[in-house]
Amino acid sequence: MIINPPPVTVDPPPITVDPPPITVTPPPITVTPPAITVNPPSMTVNPPPVTVAGVRVSPPSITVKPPSITVTPPAITVRPPPVTVDPPAMKVDPPPITVNPPAIQVDPPPPLLVGSGNLPPELAPFDSAVRAYMKKYQISAGVLAVAKDKKIVLSRGYGWLGPTFSEAVQPDTPMRIASVVKPITRAAIRKLVKDGKLALQDKAFGDSLLGSKRLNRPGHAVDPRLTDITIQHLIDHKGGWDRYQAPLFDPMMQTTLISMATGRQPAGANDVIRFMIGQPLQRDPGTKEIYSNFGYCVLGRIIEKVSGKKYIDYLRDDLLGALDITSVEVSRSLPTDRNRREPVYVSREPPVPNVMMPATPPVPACDGGLHLEAMDSHGGLIVSAPDLVRFAAKFNNDGTPYDDEPAGTAHEGSLPGTTARLQWRMDNVLIAAIFNLRHPPEGRKFDPDKFNPEALSPNAAEIGAALNKAADSITRWP
Repeated sequence: MIINPPPVTVDPPPITVDPPPITVTPPPITVTPPAITVNPPSMTVNPPPVTVAGVRVSPPSITVKPPSITVTPPAITVRPPPVTVDPPAMKVDPPPITVNPPAIQVDPPPPLLVGSGNLPPELAPFDSAVRAYMKKYQISAGVLAVAKDKKIVLSRGYGWLGPTFSEAVQPDTPMRIASVVKPITRAAIRKLVKDGKLALQDKAFGDSLLGSKRLNRPGHAVDPRLTDITIQHLIDHKGGWDRYQAPLFDPMMQTTLISMATGRQPAGANDVIRFMIGQPLQRDPGTKEIYSNFGYCVLGRIIEKVSGKKYIDYLRDDLLGALDITSVEVSRSLPTDRNRREPVYVSREPPVPNVMMPATPPVPACDGGLHLEAMDSHGGLIVSAPDLVRFAAKFNNDGTPYDDEPAGTAHEGSLPGTTARLQWRMDNVLIAAIFNLRHPPEGRKFDPDKFNPEALSPNAAEIGAALNKAADSITRWP
């Protein structure tokens, strides 16, 4: 934070200086006059002629030379009297002085981790677990919701929406949930199956659904196994793609490459599918489970094809609306496009190219490093924690209807700027927790020379274990 102090004017008061009297006592002064020698001049006397007995006599001249006279005066000592000087008082009136201080960089200490929402005393262990986790990893925003027997008993917001610490996170603050979207997509598929509009054994790329020949780009061969992929394969992550193999890895994280290949900037979900139809599968469909974001991207497009609606509209209108779930929206890649109620997301990974605006400088990975709008059905939604719990009270993790004997499972989500977890416990306790930071697991660090958002994706096991421990400690539920 930069602080610009205002100019400061100092007007010093008048100052009166009254010097004390000063007395000077001169030392005695002794003067020793030099000896004085006087040499009188010679004197000549010419007596006048005299007449003696009638005889005129002229006496001779008489010259007299006086001797030299030397006088040595005595030394004279003078003792001046002391002299006292009393200077007058002096008054000084300095002019005003204006100082313009330079700007100051101040890093304020983080404020207290504020909490909002209800906190029944008997559920305090949940609050303590979240606070300890956020403090450990310096997480600035998080939400938590807990339900018991399908009733929400705890709903809390923690921290701040932005770096100014002016708005606190609320219990219903919507946040990115990353892969916790997948149970919602599964539930939507199963509803279409229940409504008779789709079958789990339908071929995803058959002519009645996506149609590989129709979507394929000219000049690109189609792997014949592609038409063997069923809806069930996609649900079970058995479509035949391997996100751990080069050169593509996870195509949902390769927006720049696919944008260049398709000429679409940024590459959307349908662009990614058209690109991948021209790529070979790594395995036969149905033979091995390998976690696949791309498979759930395909499921999202199948939902749109069968329902005749956009993915998000089908969720709102046909799946979630009746459950009073109103916070669900598509995530926005750029901060300027986001819901104003979302918090600022924090990415500690190295800056990356902006896939939304390639000509601009690198950005934090959570602010344009991914095309989230294209990730809607596998990891691109925002939702509040209470709404996630409402969903979990209606549907299991696999998308089947929730019953009173849940399987005891959880789904986790992780992207730059997001850690999320939704859990169905065996004791009919449902827990949703979302945070605005992804951190590496203890003992691991992000590789500054690589950007693969899934390669070092930590799971939410740490906060999950802490929340489970809190749930286990509750002896009386409100």
